[in-house]
This record gives sequence, C-alpha cells and structure tokens, in this order.
Amino acid sequence: MLFGEKGVGINRIKLITCSASDISRLTNTQIQNIIDYVNDKTITNGNDQSHVTSKTGTIGNDQSYDLLPVTPQASVSPASIPGINLTYDRSYFCNKTLDQYPNLYRKFSSENFDYYGITNEKICLLCELEHDEEESLEGRYKAGSYFIKCEQHEIEITA
Repeated sequence: MLFGEKGVGINRIKLITCSASDISRLTNTQIQNIIDYVNDKTITNGNDQSHVTSKTGTIGNDQSYDLLPVTPQASVSPASIPGINLTYDRSYFCNKTLDQYPNLYRKFSSENFDYYGITNEKICLLCELEHDEEESLEGRYKAGSYFIKCEQHEIEITA
C-alpha cells in the first residue's frame, strides 16, 4: 500500500511519472480533463505559458495535500535509444544504393571501393547510356558521404 501506515507519505512525492502504455490507456475524456485542468491553472506571463500555480488537492482518503507545480522537462540522449546509429557507414550506403537502384547488384568490394553490376539491362542507371557488360559502377565511401559513378557520371547517395 503506497499511502498507508507503512507507506510513503504523499508530502514526499515530488513527481509522478507513467509509462507510454499507461498514457495510451487514457480515454479521450480523461485526456481532455487533463488539458482543461492545466489550461485553467496556467498563468500567462507574456508569451510564456509554462508556469503552473500551486494547488491543494484531495487524494485518496479525502486528505488535502499541497500539489507542487512541476516544470515539464524532457530530454532523450541519442545514445540511450537502442538501434539508432547517428553515423552512416559504408555498409549502410551500400545497402541503400541497392535498395534505391533495384537493377544493381554488388559484384565485389575492395578496401576502398564497391563495384556494382547492372542486371538484365545495359542502360546505365546513372547516365542512361549503354555500357559494356564488363563495365561496373563504382561506389566509394569518403568522409561520411557515399558516391557511385560510371565512366560518364557520378552521384552522391544521401542518408
């Protein structure tokens, strides 16, 4: 029991948080009531509407407690989000190139370059000219950017 004899005193609670799943279970009426409550208690200081007045409220067994205003703060560190890579490496661009140009296939890669072939067509996707079957498109990764080129044309693949 949270507020019972052996529980935490409500006067010690400064901030209440809830999970996204808890928030998603709120009904439209409950959300509107929260919005209305905050709008009713917001003091306008010029264009700043981030101040909320202190309010005495009743919680649980009809006991009154001062509810302290809390300044909303949110920050998410990119490092704390799993699966998000802020740098795009050579592998990312190789895969993006193959996704963006479905008529290409990866022939092979060397230390600095990737070589692509054109499937079923002799028309180059970059310059729209015919190339010999032995011709390859060349991809290279340099300083966070990726470029593919044929003998006539070069384009940058962007993240």
